[in-house]
Amino acid sequence: MGNRLPKALNFMNERLQWLDELRGIAALSVMFIHYDHLLHSPESRPFLVESFARGVQLFYVLSGFILYRLYSTQFGDWAVYRRFILRRFFRVTPLFYFMILIGLVAPYQKVPDPIVNSILHILILPFGFFPKYIGSMIGPEWSVYVECWFYALFPLIVAVYRRNQTAVLGTAIAISFSQAVIVFMAVPDAPTRTFFYLQPTTQLMFFILGIVLADRTEPGSGKRVSPVWFYLGTLATLFTPYLVRSSTVQVYLSAISIGLMVASYSSVARPAWLRSLLLWVGTRSYSLYLIHIPLLMLTDFVVPSRGNGVVVWGAQVLLALSIA
Repeated sequence: MGNRLPKALNFMNERLQWLDELRGIAALSVMFIHYDHLLHSPESRPFLVESFARGVQLFYVLSGFILYRLYSTQFGDWAVYRRFILRRFFRVTPLFYFMILIGLVAPYQKVPDPIVNSILHILILPFGFFPKYIGSMIGPEWSVYVECWFYALFPLIVAVYRRNQTAVLGTAIAISFSQAVIVFMAVPDAPTRTFFYLQPTTQLMFFILGIVLADRTEPGSGKRVSPVWFYLGTLATLFTPYLVRSSTVQVYLSAISIGLMVASYSSVARPAWLRSLLLWVGTRSYSLYLIHIPLLMLTDFVVPSRGNGVVVWGAQVLLALSIA
């Protein structure tokens, strides 16, 4: 969830570097919300900050978009599927396994059931089924678990989607919304609700949205969506948490606003310096994503940061960027 744009995709359409720019926006958004959680209590959190949590869903939409553009016509036999899985595995796991090792020896946390937990994390796909393991090593690993489930199911999703687009989109929406309704009505405690939020079934619709956007946007066609939709989508993403009380409804409404942002971003005029900055961050977004929370936790362990202002926040961001 954050590897730089594949060379094959650049060859197909060099203008698709805007996807890496959006990854830069997503990475900075996620870093901002996590660091602010350290600096402020929920009661004193600045206005609009909660909206930046949608950076994770933006990552998922971009993953679906890029994978569909790159692989949608290549799945024809088992060898292609095997090659796809191996490529994704070796893109994701080296840094992921290294950060798990860091999590095991880090002084700022006690990992529950270290041996079992480590084995489940090494396998990646099963650890997210257990509430006490899902975020117990490095914090953001839950989204890697979700992404890897999407990788595993992606060839099947593409095969069905190419035959019946409505069925795939409708199934994704039905699964996500039915789970949300059941959890909202039957689960009173926040930790359990959070656990269900972190599951692939909740996030699936964002991957599917990326596939739909990639399929409906013709590369090189010259057709562009008005940049006005990007600004409207951004405003909707920022203000939805303050207009809708239910966090579950917020997530699903954000699918619409994020879709507008992705569909129209390439039409937005961006100064060269901003494009360069976002591109630089976007091509490092995966390492930034995995590094920033352990770095935050270590810094807070050494020098408690809440209330220390933007100096500590800025120092951590700069250190994370330099390490990535």
